[in-house]
Amino acid sequence: SGDAKEFAEHVFRTFDADGNGSVDFQEFAVGLFVSSCQDLDKKLDWAFRVYDINGDGYITKDEMAKIVTSICKMTKSTADVENMIHDIFNTMDVNKDQRISREEFLKGASHNDFVIKLLQPDPDS
Repeated sequence: SGDAKEFAEHVFRTFDADGNGSVDFQEFAVGLFVSSCQDLDKKLDWAFRVYDINGDGYITKDEMAKIVTSICKMTKSTADVENMIHDIFNTMDVNKDQRISREEFLKGASHNDFVIKLLQPDPDS
């Protein structure tokens, strides 16, 4: 299997709602529920928080590269990360300001196969 360490750190960050460096039971339960629920809007909102590493409300190409690279390491994918990010930004960055807002992400994610695949319970499906 691949190396999930980097991706796990990004998921941990989203679970650690108060940012204190640990995940208490309530944070774990909420994080687990949101990340595994069937409500697409909740899942997309959670995914946005994973990608928005610095929490400023936008996803930059650098943040996207870190997450996509960590996913590729975890899945042992040989995908061209740079091309993938270029395609994602072409689809989602509607106002072309070189960053993806929450609104752009929520609208664009439903049209992006890579993002949709990440949200499926079985990534091989």
